Amino acid sequence: MKITFVDSDGGDWEGLYIDGKLVMENHRLEIHDVLKAVGFKYKHVVADDEWLARHGSLPEQLSKLKKAKPE
Repeated sequence: MKITFVDSDGGDWEGLYIDGKLVMENHRLEIHDVLKAVGFKYKHVVADDEWLARHGSLPEQLSKLKKAKPE
């Protein structure tokens, strides 16, 4: 499988091609949509904002990440 990401010179349009065929396009392609289009299973996790601000970056190990409380 060959994946090609295309964006416009002005940065206001993006597209995703798989094996030369356009599979999605929009002003901005969301990572979860791209992963789904290429057939990857994924899990979406939201980091706790205060924790992330204190640490300044994501941890090397996902198990060390403080997740945001569900609303």
